[in-house]
Amino acid sequence: MAHVTTRELVLPGYRVSTGTIRDQWGGGASGVQHKTVQAKDDDPTTLATRAGRAALDGRTDVDAVFFATTTPVYEYGSVTPFLADSLGLDDDTHVQTFGESARAGTAALRAAGNAVDGDSDTVLVVAAEAPSPAPRSDWEKVAGAGASAALVESDGEGLERVAAGTCARPLLDEWQAPDSDTLSTADDRFARNIGYVETSQQAIERALDAADWSAESLDALVATHPNGKFAGRLAGAVGVGDDVLATPAFGREYGNLRAASALGSLALADLTAGDRLVVAGYGVGTADALAYEVSEPPAAASVADESTDLDYVDYLDHVDQLE
Repeated sequence: MAHVTTRELVLPGYRVSTGTIRDQWGGGASGVQHKTVQAKDDDPTTLATRAGRAALDGRTDVDAVFFATTTPVYEYGSVTPFLADSLGLDDDTHVQTFGESARAGTAALRAAGNAVDGDSDTVLVVAAEAPSPAPRSDWEKVAGAGASAALVESDGEGLERVAAGTCARPLLDEWQAPDSDTLSTADDRFARNIGYVETSQQAIERALDAADWSAESLDALVATHPNGKFAGRLAGAVGVGDDVLATPAFGREYGNLRAASALGSLALADLTAGDRLVVAGYGVGTADALAYEVSEPPAAASVADESTDLDYVDYLDHVDQLE
């Protein structure tokens, strides 16, 4: 069976308060207090390299690297071979890129589990985002930067995958047209209730049914955090208390890390041996939920408490939006 044996989260050393952004353009609160911001010379690949190195800790016995991002360096062309090379892996390492929505991180995690249940022994999953949101857009208020990683192996102590569930609906609650430089979003209530909450809830309930678990038996729910509010609504819909929702402040403190969000929350979750948990990822009408049982929890990631706070002009410079 597939086991998550290592979990990591890497955050840039910069952040901006959403109050600073609202002071420029106005608008209501997003549920995000601060969001992490990449360094000027960072991109998703450099962040992913740091997270991948932390997860591997010098190991090179990796059969595959699965890289998830919604902010790719190139519109056409894969950087995943460069990521594998920067991690010191041989050129016979299988590489695959996942994108299109915030679900990419958990889609890669699920694919890694399938791979090690098949012909692979060890798969590295890395998700990273370095967004450059257009000024004055809704996306600017929530889009955070960072990278998360998980090592998935066929043997070993860690989080053993028990079951999985999916819900895929034909709906668009966020999108970006080819000729647009900004992300468009649906009405907030539609995105929250019909998109994120109902779709994720269906996937989670299907994973619980497949595992023959009840919601009441869950010790931890790990979810994508689009902002500081949605994950709490999801926990209530599933029927678990706030004490079961892992890292409830993730979206509020770091922003929406999209593909890296659920894996990042997993990296920080407080787990003990014997726990049952579900990792749920959502993006654009589709959700995956993966049920795990903890044999021995991998060490949680350590995130620096201090960050450099940016003013708005410096923030624009960091995200390459300063004209």
